[in-house]
Amino acid sequence: MNRTRPTKLLLLFLFALLITSCQSSTEPSTGNNSNTGDWPSYTFEELVSNSDLVVYGEITDTKNLDGDPPSQESNLNVLKVLKGDETNKTISLKLTDPSYYVSSDSKYVMFLDSTGSYYTQKTYNSLLIEKNGVISSSLQGLSGEFTIDEVQNQISSVMAK
Repeated sequence: MNRTRPTKLLLLFLFALLITSCQSSTEPSTGNNSNTGDWPSYTFEELVSNSDLVVYGEITDTKNLDGDPPSQESNLNVLKVLKGDETNKTISLKLTDPSYYVSSDSKYVMFLDSTGSYYTQKTYNSLLIEKNGVISSSLQGLSGEFTIDEVQNQISSVMAK
C-alpha cells in the first residue's frame, strides 16, 4: 500500500488550513479603535437614532467599582438635553469598560441608553469629550471639531429625517 499519498493529502490539507487562517478578513471594519472588543460601532446618525438620551453634561463625581466586570458609577450634571425627555438635572451613569471611563470635572456629549435606574454608554464611540469649548469627533457623519450648538444642530438634522 502506498502511504505517501495520504501523507501528502494530509500535508496539503494542513497547509491550506494554515493559509486560510492567516488571511485577513474580507468583512469591513466596524471602527477605527482596536479596543472595541464586542462593542458595535455606530455612525453619528445611528447613534442619534438608537440612543435613548443624548446629553451634554459635566461629570461631578466618579467611583470605580471592583468586580467582574469592573465598572464606574458617575453623576452627570446635565447642561443640555440634545435628544430625549430627561428632566433631571443630575443623572447616574454606569460605565462598564475601563478604557472608556469618564473623569470628574470633564464635559462630554454622551449617547446613552436607559437601564431604568441609571444610564450607560451606547457603545465605545458614544462619548465625545469637550475641551476648551470644542467637541472633537471622529464619528462617521460627524468628523471634526464642533461647538455644542453645532452638534445640537447636527442632531436636530438627523432627527428631522
